[in-house]
Amino acid sequence: MDTEILNLIKKQCQGKPHIKLTVGCLANGSQTVQVFNESGEIENKDYPTIKRLLTHTSGYTTRLPMSRKENLQTGLSPMTNALFSSMFYMDEQKMRDILSRTDLTDKDYKWHYSNFGFSLLGYAAGVVSGEGYTAAMDKFLADDLGLPNSYTGTLPEKNLPGFSKKDRSGGNVNWGDNLVRPAGDISSTAKDLLRYAEIHMNEELPYVSVCHQKHAKHGFPFAQLLDIDMGLGWWVGRKEPLIMHGGDTATFSSALIADKKHKTAAVVLSNYPGNSLNLSKIAIPLLKKTNQNIGA
Repeated sequence: MDTEILNLIKKQCQGKPHIKLTVGCLANGSQTVQVFNESGEIENKDYPTIKRLLTHTSGYTTRLPMSRKENLQTGLSPMTNALFSSMFYMDEQKMRDILSRTDLTDKDYKWHYSNFGFSLLGYAAGVVSGEGYTAAMDKFLADDLGLPNSYTGTLPEKNLPGFSKKDRSGGNVNWGDNLVRPAGDISSTAKDLLRYAEIHMNEELPYVSVCHQKHAKHGFPFAQLLDIDMGLGWWVGRKEPLIMHGGDTATFSSALIADKKHKTAAVVLSNYPGNSLNLSKIAIPLLKKTNQNIGA
């Protein structure tokens, strides 16, 4: 940047200890954006790539968007859908605040599952589509994937009520305008998820195969399957052509695992949280038994 402009910026920033002055220019189709501090010096702020968000290596911690206090409270209290809806709520201002105060560097961080990271991906997809996350995702589920019983959010006439570890009924998550939605608001059925696994195993869409390739080192082991790495949104087997995912949303939990070589898959869904049962310990033996039954 020109010395004259830099001097103007420095003069304007002086005496403002908390200033973050963002300056951008466009020329010949190329953008330049820089952030200056109170001394008029350039601050480099890195944001994670899409790949790092998809592989949970972005540097965003697992507890986000919760504060440390909220995270502690959820650890001490039985998980309910009402507690989840409250503690995991994030609007656009909260999202921007987290982005502003989180300092990251341009590197692959150690694997940490990040709901916040996937929330950013969903938000970005909604902006790029021009339709917003829920409309764009519902359209993708219906038109691209052809899954008739999968949709964002919950429908009282279709969704089962969830139960806490102590058998207390908690209804369903109240998503509303919560920007955390992309991290876990899709409702589905076992049949739809098996069809989803089939789409991936057969690579019926041209872009799914890249999701099954290793893109980062694995983090949390998927039950007794320790030889895994991270694809794009999927855990992928190192020695076997397996793709898998599992987890919780409030008082609901799921596990899906597919064998690309033998074209088999297993899915387990529950209206109890994962801290009361481990669904992958059912899904993995079920897949192995299915392979045995077909002589694989």
